[in-house]
Amino acid sequence: MLLHLRTFKYKDVQIEFGERLRKAEAEASNLPPPPQLEAKYSLDAGREQRFRSVAEVSPNYAVFEAWLELEQALRTAAKARGLDIQRTLAPLRLMQTLRKNQVIDQPTFALIDDLRVLRNLAVHPDEERPITLEQAERYQEMAKQVLLRLQAPAQ
Repeated sequence: MLLHLRTFKYKDVQIEFGERLRKAEAEASNLPPPPQLEAKYSLDAGREQRFRSVAEVSPNYAVFEAWLELEQALRTAAKARGLDIQRTLAPLRLMQTLRKNQVIDQPTFALIDDLRVLRNLAVHPDEERPITLEQAERYQEMAKQVLLRLQAPAQ
């Protein structure tokens, strides 16, 4: 499946992490404001510094860590809404369950799916085109947008 490739090249066309990241950012910019405008998601100073320290050494691993935090927030949102999920439920199935139960809307689902694909690209990197520190930071910013949306109170 094309979405799981690190890099796709055919003649002069090539798709890679940076291009997928730009697509995800465009989707994120089209999301409506989160339900709680007064709520602000922020990493505490220690976690923010840890992300930065990890990203400086391994932007790929920093992307993975940002994804793990997002995945945990997905599980927490499901449990807070009384959804029966199993710890072994794959992230895509978890996302589908949240979408089916209207915990997340379609644009948010699409953004999370892009972040999931980007995580896969980070975990299986292309040595010729490594993920940059700046790309890892951009990924984290989009993950924060989703985390803020997931903080909305259970209905």
